[in-house]
Amino acid sequence: MHEQIGDVCQKFPTITFSINSKLGSMEQRLKLTPGKLFNHLKSGRALLRLLASMGIATLIIFFLTYSSYLNYWNKTIYRIQTVDFNILANLLPTKLSIILAKGDRQQIQSTLNSNYGLFGVIVTDCQISQVTCPNQKIIYTASGKYDSNWKRNLTVEKLDGHVFNILTSPPPMQPEWHYPNPRETSIQINKQEIRGKIIGRVYYLRNPPPSFLEDILKWLQDVGSSSSAVLVYNSIALASLITSFAIWFVIEFLFYRSNVSEQTALHYQQRMVEEREAAVAAREKWLEEKMQVEKYKDYFNAVKEVIDSDFVSVVNNLTQEISAVLYQMKVCVMDIIHDLKKAPLIENRDTQNVIDALKRMKEVLTEPKTQQDYEKLIQHLSEIDKTVETIIWSMGNLSGFVAEPELIDFSDEIHKFYTDLPPRIRDSYDVKFEIQTDRKLLIHCNPHHLRSIVKNALYNSCGALEKLKGKVEGQVVITCHEMEQQAAVTISDNGDGMPSKVLKNLYETEEVLNSKEGKGMGSGIVRAFLKLYGAQVKKANKKKPERGATVTFLFPLQSNIGEV
Repeated sequence: MHEQIGDVCQKFPTITFSINSKLGSMEQRLKLTPGKLFNHLKSGRALLRLLASMGIATLIIFFLTYSSYLNYWNKTIYRIQTVDFNILANLLPTKLSIILAKGDRQQIQSTLNSNYGLFGVIVTDCQISQVTCPNQKIIYTASGKYDSNWKRNLTVEKLDGHVFNILTSPPPMQPEWHYPNPRETSIQINKQEIRGKIIGRVYYLRNPPPSFLEDILKWLQDVGSSSSAVLVYNSIALASLITSFAIWFVIEFLFYRSNVSEQTALHYQQRMVEEREAAVAAREKWLEEKMQVEKYKDYFNAVKEVIDSDFVSVVNNLTQEISAVLYQMKVCVMDIIHDLKKAPLIENRDTQNVIDALKRMKEVLTEPKTQQDYEKLIQHLSEIDKTVETIIWSMGNLSGFVAEPELIDFSDEIHKFYTDLPPRIRDSYDVKFEIQTDRKLLIHCNPHHLRSIVKNALYNSCGALEKLKGKVEGQVVITCHEMEQQAAVTISDNGDGMPSKVLKNLYETEEVLNSKEGKGMGSGIVRAFLKLYGAQVKKANKKKPERGATVTFLFPLQSNIGEV
């Protein structure tokens, strides 16, 4: 059936290709004459598009020349001046120190003017080595053809921040500083002491570049010059104009070719009508085959509905059976609770009175063996009393195990559990409770199942502390908080931590992990509860020097009842 559908779908591309191939052969037979193309280029719309192209070319020239201006003045010239300053720092201080000490003013001025004023070279009378010299005076300044920019409004105060060399007598033989490379913007000081008497200093000032407008005006004035900057600007302008004109010509040629194609299509309209009729006939055949495919689809949908209905029926039957089993479990639990409440052991609340009476009798006895027997009897009765309290505590939580899940306040339920801890834990261990969130955390869960999960982890922590009784001051902390956008409760202790196998498999597998301590089913029950509510568990031993382990249970948050 899929092959039939594929054959039908392939027919329309074949028809379309046939029509297009014939139109292509018609265009090939059309002659594009230069005279008609020239007439098209003289039309009003073509000239308007030419003006638009020239406008775009002007913008391109502006942006490219501005980029070239920035690159030339801020990079090329800057690096050239950096190299010049580096050379002068190695040579000029020695020569200037010699002729300055001799007082040869003409030789000093001639030396300063040797750079034609392309950048500033200034000698002052400063005789201190500090960077700032507030009382110095300018005694010599370079002059030349190109000194207008850096020399404009020159004052002593403006020398601060510029690089300089100290002039001494006898003259220095090593440079004070250097630029590590031409691209560097700051100097690197050479480690050496100043020897001799300081007789002045020489400053080096960079020549500020002209504004972009001044640079463009100079280019337009000297457009025929052989200067490198002028040649670059000329190349940019010429390339932009030629490219824009070429693009305009290609666009106009495409417009002209499109117009010719439209005329060709009109000439062969009758032929296309015939092709269209053939396409309509092919489409009708395709529709017939499509209807056949739709019939197959209807048949498959009918079969699918029959299968779905049978499956739903089986699922409903299984659901009813599970509901019946759960109801029977609920009845059995209620019967157990009723029988426990009727037990005389639970209703007898005089155990403590009996223990007190035995203690008084023990005090009047004189034989050590009899006193030991009484002490064992008192301990045995105390254990029985704690067991009875635990049974009564468990009865209060047992009836809720078969209740339906509901929307509960996570933090509130954990706090209720803390205020009603099992008697053996409450009387034997230091258990603390903390809440680290201000939000109301709502989860969908049976509260008795939540307490059982926390209780199991609490029993494990207390079991670990029991092994260290007398060695460390055992403590368990129950923390209610929010983690990874979920409601979280963490049980932390300061025991010896968990063995690696227990840490890996606890609450993760059905394996019995603690069969020596009891029945060992707690981990499996907690695992089932976690799966039931889509919860997660994170376990870890604390890193040294801390002791103990932490177990965190995370439950999905519900923002409102509608999400339950």
